[in-house]
Amino acid sequence: MMMQCDALQFHFTEPNDPKKTIVYRFTRALFGLNESPFLLGGTLEHHLSSYESQYPTEIDEIKRSLYVDDIILGGTSLEEVENLKKTAVKIFESGDFHLHKWHSNDPSLELSKPTDLTQEISFAKQQLEVEWGETKLLGIPWNTVTDKLGVTFPPKLEVFTKRKVLSTLAAVYDPLGKMIYRDACNNGTKNFLLS
Repeated sequence: MMMQCDALQFHFTEPNDPKKTIVYRFTRALFGLNESPFLLGGTLEHHLSSYESQYPTEIDEIKRSLYVDDIILGGTSLEEVENLKKTAVKIFESGDFHLHKWHSNDPSLELSKPTDLTQEISFAKQQLEVEWGETKLLGIPWNTVTDKLGVTFPPKLEVFTKRKVLSTLAAVYDPLGKMIYRDACNNGTKNFLLS
């Protein structure tokens, strides 16, 4: 651990003696680094694996439903989803991961009590141009009241470069954009038209 801590150091001059330097370093994983998603994924995988014998079905469902730090779970009945939610909360809290921001098309599965973050959440939703009853599901608007997903298509452009195609498709659905971009690169396409 010592070598990794030494990679993230901050040097400041001593306030009383400018010739002396104080060295500070991180002692915890820093989010925002290129490695952070990998570290989070490995930590979650290790934590979830420790519960596989106790909750095999639920752990399988949680692992398949993870996307970086979001979980998208569902079920065929309200009881099934409630049990899955309780189990997920229990498992993650044992590792000091606190699941929050629950959204559901059934109001009984939403947060059980209001949080102190009500104003901050509504401000964030305003910035993301989220309408009432709507949340973002991996970047796609989901209206929990009507239980409908929405897609906003960008304005049509005449000629696209690979970069424009990737950013345009990523605005609609990121994995689709990556697949088309990969195909365009493999085919050696420099410019192409979309209709």
